[in-house]
Amino acid sequence: MVALLKTLPSASALVVGHEQLVLKRSTRNLGKSKYLEVAGINVYDVMNHDLLIVTESALAELTRRAESMDGRDDTGAKVAA
Repeated sequence: MVALLKTLPSASALVVGHEQLVLKRSTRNLGKSKYLEVAGINVYDVMNHDLLIVTESALAELTRRAESMDGRDDTGAKVAA
């Protein structure tokens, strides 16, 4: 991860993982990077980073969550359309 980010010119990265403690700890060592779990991903963080790096397991979880949406949020409350 560090080697990849060092090849990019002063880019900030948002790293999205799914239950990956080692990746979370590694990302903390990178000055312009932030790690989020799938449940914490949000538009603000996505838009405020130059790069979005999503692990395979996080992508699978995001896909599963998107496919299962039925007009309700994570708490089960109905959301407005």
